[in-house]
Amino acid sequence: MKKAKDSTDQVEYRHPSYGVVTVTRQSGSKENLFGTMTPGYHTMCLRISEALVTHNTANSTIMLHPERRVIEVNLSMLQWAQLVSGVEETPCTITWRDGKFINDNPAPITTLAIIHEEFQIAMADLGKLADEIRKHADELDEKPNITKADRKRYKDLASGVASNIAATQPHIMSKIALCAERMIAEAKANQVSPPGS
Repeated sequence: MKKAKDSTDQVEYRHPSYGVVTVTRQSGSKENLFGTMTPGYHTMCLRISEALVTHNTANSTIMLHPERRVIEVNLSMLQWAQLVSGVEETPCTITWRDGKFINDNPAPITTLAIIHEEFQIAMADLGKLADEIRKHADELDEKPNITKADRKRYKDLASGVASNIAATQPHIMSKIALCAERMIAEAKANQVSPPGS
């Protein structure tokens, strides 16, 4: 834990539990962060490092020196506000862990991307129903007489399309509204400086 005094009368203390937390604001680079909707030009960086304590016995000063980085995370301005003002989990982008820089972050998972994927699945399902209706219509063209069963099948297919649209549209629209609200909140947060900056 403690090193012997050197010629400058300075003593060093180290311990696995000693650490330093540093928070800095970064500006200027367009970053895609995990859990955000839009790239941010302003981000907050929270870094935890191991610490070295030095004690100068000549003038009784104690200094804290950050050493090896343990972990570093970047947060958008909105994520930073959520982190310091709330008690819920906040997404963050890990940029440094266990002494290694992480520069191969995958593309962020955003609400917008999830909405797009859900919309594509819903449209694919509608496309299948439309193909069935088209196929059934072609079959009806070939028949000299249309039966009651043919009409029922056609109505069932059309009803399937209508119910699919009725179920999908409100769900997608509510997600788009939430997405828009989140994007506006992030844009506003990017315009505001955090306290103490």
